[in-house]
Amino acid sequence: MVKLKDIKRGYYIVHSDEPCVVKNVQLKGDSVILLAEGIFSGKQYKLNEHHDKEVDLPFKRGVAQLIELKKKHAVIIDDQTYDSYEAEFDPALLKENDAKVGDQVIYIKYKDRVKIVDVRKELF
Repeated sequence: MVKLKDIKRGYYIVHSDEPCVVKNVQLKGDSVILLAEGIFSGKQYKLNEHHDKEVDLPFKRGVAQLIELKKKHAVIIDDQTYDSYEAEFDPALLKENDAKVGDQVIYIKYKDRVKIVDVRKELF
């Protein structure tokens, strides 16, 4: 559980039964206004809640290796558990990062859905 006042831009929360990335946070008195975007639907959400409200984060965020790229999904394998998943992805994200088989990716798993949200690149 995390208090809304502790959430920052770029954090992930669950709203309306969908994991969302927080795009903007505003504190107004005892309230927190969050602008978030659903990672699966792309739907925009605006939440206005008391700053001490706690939210549960019932999803898994992990690092995986990209094993196979298909048109509609990718096959990834978790670096720690070795679990494999069929993951949704944004083609623009993979293209702009020049992602290829063997690269490391960051993914979010919520219930039975998995999505690649970032690509890790070697720094050297």
